[in-house]
Amino acid sequence: FTGLSEEIYCLADAAQLERAVLNILSNAVKFTPKGGFVEASLSRSGRILRLSVQDSGSGIAENILTSIRKLRL
Repeated sequence: FTGLSEEIYCLADAAQLERAVLNILSNAVKFTPKGGFVEASLSRSGRILRLSVQDSGSGIAENILTSIRKLRL
């Protein structure tokens, strides 16, 4: 995991946030072939935090990816 070195505090449902992050990371690991890579980073721009995950898996189907891109938390 790369990214921020400072502590970040926010108002959120800790259990739901943990569940979402673990789901994203576990899917990346699950669909990455043996010998592949998964890289996660966290960045901050003002009050916005961005979790980015890259892996060498097959990727998400385009029709599903379009729906995911529309989500805003």
